[in-house]
Amino acid sequence: MRYQQVLRDFARRCQSSGDTTGRFLAPRRAATIWLRNTWFNQRFAMDMMVRGARDRTEAIDLPGYATSCRPARGCGDPIGA
Repeated sequence: MRYQQVLRDFARRCQSSGDTTGRFLAPRRAATIWLRNTWFNQRFAMDMMVRGARDRTEAIDLPGYATSCRPARGCGDPIGA
């Protein structure tokens, strides 16, 4: 499988999870805002949200590629340095 295809699938999954996140973070009704704020004040809820976000963002396994260096820049130097 090509690198681009692996990354594309991962990006789509991350973007689709953002659709529901926006509605949760910016609710339309006062009752839903109250619910969201109550949820955010619970330690277990925040831990669960952080864990879920980490699981989504780290759910990709990229193949290893050989590292190549350009003699003009040297390995590990930032671009433009």
